[in-house]
Amino acid sequence: MFPQAMGVLTGFAASVLIARGLGPDGLGRYALVMSLAGIAASLSDLGLGQTAIRYAARAIAAGSRELQMAVLRWAFRMRMLLVFAVTLVFMLVAPILAQRVWHDASLSVYLQIGLIGGVFGALGAVPTLYFQSIRRFEVNAAIQSSQRLLFFVGIGLLAVTHAWSLSCVLCTQVATGAIAAVAFLVMVPACALFCR
Repeated sequence: MFPQAMGVLTGFAASVLIARGLGPDGLGRYALVMSLAGIAASLSDLGLGQTAIRYAARAIAAGSRELQMAVLRWAFRMRMLLVFAVTLVFMLVAPILAQRVWHDASLSVYLQIGLIGGVFGALGAVPTLYFQSIRRFEVNAAIQSSQRLLFFVGIGLLAVTHAWSLSCVLCTQVATGAIAAVAFLVMVPACALFCR
């Protein structure tokens, strides 16, 4: 429950700051960018996370750490393959969507930045899969809460410095996602990601 509560609180506060900082037009453009990034994120998961948790947890319950790591490696490879493939397709389609669907060609760069953030979001999900599979829910909760808090701190810095622009908000999202992904990926055993 704690990560969800943290997500609601920081998400609400961040959305208020972003709305005030970007104004109605900027907020609308941000919403368009995040809608495409959200679709790409959904297509790059397709239930892999839940499947990996289920079978990795079964393996660990049966006492087979090697099978658990094999399941996690499979999920990691599949997720990375999907996220890069989906991101590449959407990157190529972004200029067309920006110009023909939303009638704003300048939006394509922002759409592409938002899609890069999705790659780090997928990497940031890897530690949560690992810790859920070994039933370390307190560590999982701490990681998820920290990821959300880190984004909120980034938005808070934009508010304090009055550095509001759509590109600054999106770059903050990408940067905090990258920091969180790297910081928490080091907690996952290498054998859960790569073959020996």
